[in-house]
Amino acid sequence: MSWVTVIWSMIASACLTLGAIYGLVWYRNRSAWAYLLFALTAASTAAFTFCELRTARAATPEELLSSMRWTHVALLCLLVSTTWFVTHYLNAGRRWLAWTVTGLRTFYLLIAFLVWGNVNYLEITSLRHEPFLGDSVTVFEGIQNPWMLFGYATMLVLLIFVADASVTAWRRGEHRKALMVGGSVEFFLLLGTFQAALVHWAQLPIPVLISPLYLGLVAVMGYEISHDVIRASQLAHDLRATEAGLRESETRMSLAVEAVDFGIWIRDLARHEIWASERWRELFGFALLEPLEFDTILERLHPDDRDTLQHAQSTAIAGAGGGKYQTEYRLMLPDGALRWISSQGHVEWDATGQPVLIRGTARDVTARKRAEAVAHTLSGRLLSAQEEERHRIARELHDNLSQQVAILAIEIGQLAMMSGDPAATAESIRQLCARTGEISKEIHSISHRLHSTKLEALGLQAAVQGHCRELRAKGLQVQCRAENVPRALSYELALCLFRIVQEALNNVDKHSGAREAEVTLTGTSDTLLVTIADSGRGFDEAAASVHGGLGLASMRERVQFVGGELTLQSRPGYGTRIIVRAPITEVEQAAAGAPRRVAEGDSPNIDL
Repeated sequence: MSWVTVIWSMIASACLTLGAIYGLVWYRNRSAWAYLLFALTAASTAAFTFCELRTARAATPEELLSSMRWTHVALLCLLVSTTWFVTHYLNAGRRWLAWTVTGLRTFYLLIAFLVWGNVNYLEITSLRHEPFLGDSVTVFEGIQNPWMLFGYATMLVLLIFVADASVTAWRRGEHRKALMVGGSVEFFLLLGTFQAALVHWAQLPIPVLISPLYLGLVAVMGYEISHDVIRASQLAHDLRATEAGLRESETRMSLAVEAVDFGIWIRDLARHEIWASERWRELFGFALLEPLEFDTILERLHPDDRDTLQHAQSTAIAGAGGGKYQTEYRLMLPDGALRWISSQGHVEWDATGQPVLIRGTARDVTARKRAEAVAHTLSGRLLSAQEEERHRIARELHDNLSQQVAILAIEIGQLAMMSGDPAATAESIRQLCARTGEISKEIHSISHRLHSTKLEALGLQAAVQGHCRELRAKGLQVQCRAENVPRALSYELALCLFRIVQEALNNVDKHSGAREAEVTLTGTSDTLLVTIADSGRGFDEAAASVHGGLGLASMRERVQFVGGELTLQSRPGYGTRIIVRAPITEVEQAAAGAPRRVAEGDSPNIDL
């Protein structure tokens, strides 16, 4: 069996396999040049092994010299790829030394092909075959070519370069890489050069057997780079686990942010970059991938509010308030809409005390601002209405009651000066009694409008029915129906519903143009339903929701206070219907007793 052929073929096959594997690895990650250079080193070693096997099998001096010349081609590729592998893998070494090695070896090869034909020998003087590992290999002697020393000089430059790169990696703390890669390259190249010198320079009668040494070089380099691949795989696994955790954290954070309707943004002061969450971009009207700049954001703000945000962040960057800021401003969106934003954040500094980041949040507070504006307007209107009501009561007291009382006083004085005609005196007394009754009714009417004693004494149903009778006496035909209305309603609920009925019927009398209306009170298991309807001129619901009068606003406020809801149904020319649903407590349900239907006429006609 030819063990030389078997062993050298196995060496070449192993190197080719490693070269193919790491060539594919580099193809999947083309930025990792170390994998490509290792693949070239392994492939060059396989080519060198085949040339060396051919040299060991050479039968003539010509065949021997030809094999040696092609060996230098493989050796050039091997040494150059090894040099640049060390450069990229260790990320060290002086580049000019690497280029010097590459240039010298290339020049050496050109000399071998173009000038001498063989840089090792000028002539082979003897050639014989010696037994080795059960096989016959070629052993030769010849006249050395002086250019062979140039080749050894290039190997010396290469060894110096590798030593320098290894020392740099070691000082950087990468001891393993320095020993495994730099140390193995130094060791195996030095052994290979020494063995070649024994054959070519000292002309010892031994075969040239450098391939096993280069296989050791490739094996150590491959082991180390495989260790990196395994470590990269572990890091990738850990990274995937970390990314999964980050995604879960981001999901939770997103849910939390969405729950409070916050947008998040980060302004990098050093790199002048801004990152913003999807919700923040939605609030400010930016597309998901649209680049952000602070000046562009300021352009979205209302012109009167731009200085507000700039001043808030500037003072925070200066350190005021511990680097925290809070402000509110208006946005002018691309579609022309106006949006109020509440923004707060804080500044972060580096170790030198320089501001580097501003982290902030933004929240849409347009609804709150509108509610505040409405509340402010409503408050002013309520004050105006209160003053108007006081003015009306004062006018009624002055123009009506005051004058009647004055007339009554005059008539009483006249009665005191009248003659002793009994008939005239009796008539005057009768008129005085009638006028006194009218004054009493007027005082009762004013008092009733301000506070219904009937509501406290007899409950909601009786108070509403009494109010309807009063309106009928004034010409507004109001029909009142009640069914299953609890007697023991809380005073707050009863007062709320009574005032709504009062206000709604007052609107019917003043604004609808109708002279008929209907009020319905219906109790269920947990709700009291109140409906006020008329067939008057009606109005536009959409306009009323925005520009509704004080009466409608006060009714809605009252219903919200007791936890109910108010529904308005109206169209121009088709009348108006107001539906109020108010919750009934368990105590009120129990007090309601058995279901009963009460008509308007069934309630006691008591005037208080």
